Amino acid sequence: SLSKRMLMVLYRNVLRLHDRGAETELFLSSAQLHALLELGRKAVPESGLDLPGGIRAVVRGEFLYMLPAEEANPPVLSDEPVPLIEGETLLASGFTVTVEYADTPLPPAKGYDVYASAVFPAELPAPLLARKRQGGDIILSHGMHKKLKKVLNEKDIPLHHRDRIPLICLPDGSPLWYPRAVYRDGYPTPEEGPCLRITVRYPRDRHSL
Repeated sequence: SLSKRMLMVLYRNVLRLHDRGAETELFLSSAQLHALLELGRKAVPESGLDLPGGIRAVVRGEFLYMLPAEEANPPVLSDEPVPLIEGETLLASGFTVTVEYADTPLPPAKGYDVYASAVFPAELPAPLLARKRQGGDIILSHGMHKKLKKVLNEKDIPLHHRDRIPLICLPDGSPLWYPRAVYRDGYPTPEEGPCLRITVRYPRDRHSL
């Protein structure tokens, strides 16, 4: 069928682009092509299929992607919360969190490597924590207790990013800030005096985001 021929062309192009073997050496069987069609038809988010040559097909949003397996399954955050000390902390997902104190208010950091940056009161309790989001997470925002999962859905944070992006928490583990999505009430950016700036920087393998 035309759909199967198009999938084969896409697969061959991905192999060539990533130097994953000569086109004449790797093929998709009829069963694999049928499985790919079913994968696209069902469109279950983050469902996938491993293909020859170290390629993985994966459903993300409304699209079916073919990627090298290591890019389709990037590293995620560990299950254990990581204390954030002043300076840089490298996380298991490849993101880096930088904590800076200053005597006067700082603007949010900017730069090609900055995923998100926010400024909080300097008297925030320490140590802050970075952790993976959890199913029951609730955050107080705009006077309402909201399920973090619902907020991330409303903000269209892709599913395959959610276990990579660090959730910044207070020492008791309660959510303070999910970058690019939501802040906890009660910790406004100071207009004068000391401040604390938290900057989340992209992993080096930014192309996988």
